[in-house]
Amino acid sequence: MTSQSLAHARVLVTRPQAQSGEVTQEIENVGGTPIHLPVIKITGREADVLAAEVNAYPRPDIAIFVSRNAVQFGINLISDQDVAIAAIGPSTMQAIQNRGRTVDIYSDSGYDSEHLLAHKALSHVKNKRILILRGDHGRELLASELSGRGAIVRHQAVYERSTADPDPKVVRDVASQLELEQIKYVIVMSVDSLRSLLELLPTESKARLAQSWLVTPSERVIQTAQDLIPGVRALLADGPQATDLVQIMVRHTTIS
Repeated sequence: MTSQSLAHARVLVTRPQAQSGEVTQEIENVGGTPIHLPVIKITGREADVLAAEVNAYPRPDIAIFVSRNAVQFGINLISDQDVAIAAIGPSTMQAIQNRGRTVDIYSDSGYDSEHLLAHKALSHVKNKRILILRGDHGRELLASELSGRGAIVRHQAVYERSTADPDPKVVRDVASQLELEQIKYVIVMSVDSLRSLLELLPTESKARLAQSWLVTPSERVIQTAQDLIPGVRALLADGPQATDLVQIMVRHTTIS
């Protein structure tokens, strides 16, 4: 995208700094102004501890990676080439491939747990050992559904999530722009990110989020936002990629 469709629009980007480069570039390509406020801190667990925890159990038949962070901190735990690798979402799949590994199970029709569960390779998993690599907490849908299908499922937390500790001046600047209704769009990728954003903002600024447009690929984020922010307005992107997020903002700007 190289038009100026988002000219003069300020977009709050809440992704961790290391993961915000692509969406920042896409926003700038269409004339928008990205405002950075990373709200989540990602910390990988110690490799030796992880290896000991994984090796304490039999080799899994299937390893499911739920995010790029899970790949970053957990791909080296799956060294056996006979283990089938599954990925949720295009970014996770690409991260696995970038590490020289093959993704065996992936849904082309969607990027969430529900779509991965619909894959035929996960339809008949009775007595199969499945390892789900993720953060220190997350959705239980995968484990619940696969266990119901007869699989032996175990979670492995390979990283920890916590609310970030940004420069107070950055938080004040964002709060000021929200008060002045200068931020048109707010990108939030997960429920954890939404909760952390609300935790970081001053109380008087939280209600101002309803004057901006929440941009997310997750219906769960929208549902949670509706519970926490009265009058919130939201745009559901087609997917989690940077182009998906920017395209929904461009379409909205064009018709509004």
